[in-house]
Amino acid sequence: MPFTTLPTSAYTTLDATKLTGNLPAISGASLTGISSTAPTETCFLARGGSNYQPSLADNTETLIIMPNEDYDTHNGYDTSTGKYTIASGQAGKYYFFSKFTMTNGTDRCDASLGLYKNNSFIGSGKTYISSPDNYPQAQPQVFSAIDCAVGDEITLKYYQDLGGSYPETANYSVYFGGYKIA
Repeated sequence: MPFTTLPTSAYTTLDATKLTGNLPAISGASLTGISSTAPTETCFLARGGSNYQPSLADNTETLIIMPNEDYDTHNGYDTSTGKYTIASGQAGKYYFFSKFTMTNGTDRCDASLGLYKNNSFIGSGKTYISSPDNYPQAQPQVFSAIDCAVGDEITLKYYQDLGGSYPETANYSVYFGGYKIA
């Protein structure tokens, strides 16, 4: 549908005497009365980083530990254990997501990325490289909405059957994040 320009007669004048409530005052190009504090929503994003090269055992699920965080509003992600722990007062439904990119220049490969709550399997994303050429990539992704209680631990495990370890090392090729949705 194309946009239509309205004639000037279609505009009305705002009657400021009819406004109620606390409105910020406008002073030049800046607004006053607006908080500059960080948001309080529960969310985090951890990632591999430019030198991230975890050891991925062949035909074995390996716990994934992301060494870098972009943000973590309630300090739930531990970069030494790879666990995201639901903080006190933050129980509820969460949406978790992750991607793990692995390059492979020599052979076919099955790869999967599993999401776990308190070491119980929640779900996984799988991918398969059948015809390697010019370093094709396996990029399993997993995402899920999960009911979480205070103290629940969310982790990732990666499985591959290539026989070697070829993680992609670009900053956002490997990441794990989540946020509270209810």
